[in-house]
Amino acid sequence: MGILSGVSSFFGLDIGTTGIRLVELRSAGAAKVLVKYAYVPVDAKLAQSDSRVDQQRLAQVIANLVAEAKLSTKNVKP
Repeated sequence: MGILSGVSSFFGLDIGTTGIRLVELRSAGAAKVLVKYAYVPVDAKLAQSDSRVDQQRLAQVIANLVAEAKLSTKNVKP
């Protein structure tokens, strides 16, 4: 049994050094279908910083991206 057994839709988040990408996928039988894609560029210094203030800024960027994408699920793919 897979980690997403019984989950019909979920989203994934990729935090890179130059941008953050979000995808929402929905199950369609054995396949997954792309429902939404969102992207926001970020400054490389912000993405790689260990500063608490920068980490809070990055968290806010992610929260804004998730809100703007208007996801239909709160299930996150690990």
